[in-house]
Amino acid sequence: MRIPLIVVMVLTCATVAFADAHEEAEVDAQTVEEEAEARPVRTPETKVAALFQGRCAACHSGEQPAAGLVLTTDGFRTAILDVPSVELEKLKIIDTETSDQSYLLMKVRGDKGIQGGRMPAGMPPLEDEEIQVIEEWIAFVIAARAAEAAEEEEGAAGAAAGAAAAGAAAAGAASEDASPADEDASPGETEGKKKP
Repeated sequence: MRIPLIVVMVLTCATVAFADAHEEAEVDAQTVEEEAEARPVRTPETKVAALFQGRCAACHSGEQPAAGLVLTTDGFRTAILDVPSVELEKLKIIDTETSDQSYLLMKVRGDKGIQGGRMPAGMPPLEDEEIQVIEEWIAFVIAARAAEAAEEEEGAAGAAAGAAAAGAAAAGAASEDASPADEDASPGETEGKKKP
C-alpha cells in the first residue's frame, strides 16, 4: 500500500508545527517562571528600603552622612531603630514603642517641634503614600518584635514548666525511696539496713 505524497507532506508539516508549538509553550512557561523569580517580593521592609535608597540615601550615605544618619539599603535598620536622634535626643529616630513619636516621621511630615527643616532637604516633600510606606514598615517592625517576644515568653514558660515537672518528678522519686516500714522504724533500727 502506497501512501500518497500529499498525505506524507501534510503529516510532516503537522508534526513540525506541533513540535514548534510545544517548544514555544515550554519557552513561554520558562520565561514566566524567570520573570516571577526576578521580581522582588514587596514587603514593608523592601518597600521602605527602596524608598530610603531612592529619596534619602543621596545625603544619608557615605563616610559623612547628613546628621550621621545612614539610610542605605544595607545599613538603615541598625542606624534608626530605637536610636536617639542627634537633633532631639529625647526622641528616637524610629521609636518602636510609640511610633508617632518617631523623629524621622516627624521630619518627613514637617511636624512642629522638629529641629531644622522638613526632610528631604532641597527636594520635594515625600508624598502621603511614601510616608505611609514608612508608617507601615514601623508597624511591621513592631508586630515582628511582639511576635518574637511572645515566642520567647512561650519558650521561657515552657522551660519553667519543664523545670517544675522535673522538680516534681525528682521529689516523687525521693519519696518512693523511703519505704513505709522505714518510716515507722526508729532511727536505730534502720541504720544497719541497706536498701535494695
